Amino acid sequence: MSLPPLTTVFCIGFPENWILGIDIFYFNSTPKFNGVKLIPSGLHTFHWGANLDSVRSGKFFVSHSNESQLIILKWDQTQEAVLTESDIGELDVSAIKSRLGDAYRFMIVYDDLKRETLQKAEREFHDLDWEALTHHIDAATIARILPKSNIISSTSTTAHENEILRKSLLDAAKDRANKSRDVSDKEVAEDEIIRTLVDKDVEELRFIEIDIRKKVESESSRQGRDLTNIYLDKSWYLIDLIKNVGSFQNFLGEFELAFILLQLFANYSGALQWFKIVQLFLGCEEFFSVKVSESLKFLSLFKMHLKSIVLDYFDQFWDTKAFTTMIVGFHENIYSPEGWQVNPKVMQVSEEIFKLCESKFGISFPHKSQYELLPEDENEDGPTVVDL
Repeated sequence: MSLPPLTTVFCIGFPENWILGIDIFYFNSTPKFNGVKLIPSGLHTFHWGANLDSVRSGKFFVSHSNESQLIILKWDQTQEAVLTESDIGELDVSAIKSRLGDAYRFMIVYDDLKRETLQKAEREFHDLDWEALTHHIDAATIARILPKSNIISSTSTTAHENEILRKSLLDAAKDRANKSRDVSDKEVAEDEIIRTLVDKDVEELRFIEIDIRKKVESESSRQGRDLTNIYLDKSWYLIDLIKNVGSFQNFLGEFELAFILLQLFANYSGALQWFKIVQLFLGCEEFFSVKVSESLKFLSLFKMHLKSIVLDYFDQFWDTKAFTTMIVGFHENIYSPEGWQVNPKVMQVSEEIFKLCESKFGISFPHKSQYELLPEDENEDGPTVVDL
């Protein structure tokens, strides 16, 4: 059978009054809910959860204007899980597709849902734009970072986090076993809990690993001042990471995807990656000075994220003191006479970010005059000259 135009998400059996959503548009399920149709081109995610406090899950997909695509999601009461086409079985999929024609006319039109949501939303919401929030995320970024199924949840973790957990479970299993009898490493490795975790590779998030304390490989040959600059300015490390993911656009795509996982799914791994990227970027003096266009793109995204982020998440996922220290440190780097030399446009967007941090998060910044250098005879903390 021929498929309807654009992308259709066909939903079967979703419980009543669940909180469903596509992108940043939410609605409650009803007994007659069959799905969403005429989804325009671009990246999208259909997500679901029983209520505001439950684990939220979702499926990411890319829609194309010149292709028809059908995504099937079926609630299985026995497993208490949403099944995709690969989980359902060929015969059941054929039966579901045969019902598409009858169900299609009762589906929600994407643009209608978007318009109704914006009409009901608060004024701030009108500035939010799904296309802008996901502008740099393409199919390759999704394939690189998300599990093969493109389904994630609030509890999805990275390979690095799972390795730490696996090691902890392995050590705990050895301790338990050694208390009762001698046990081989092979027997411990076959512990059911550990095997379950080890077998979860395909479900892991694959964010690029970021180590803020990363050291340059050839630092042993560096001189004192050069070595200090390397520690303070992480531009060299940021450039290495950008090369690793292929391009600056791909790096911004990862930044955007991390934020979407945080904002829509309250996903800790996404929140942590987002914070690491911000922390790294705001410590790159040379990059801000040389790569003006790229810096403006990052700062504009950062401002958009800060404007739209759920305040509860801000307190839940990060140490408020650490975030405040980071953003106040960036403020000092921008305004201190001995600080960074940045482009006026970079300065303008940075000022907008500082004002937003003051109004939304209650962060206090020193007055610019406090960064002015004291005359030498008034600088009590300055170096003391000793006559020898």
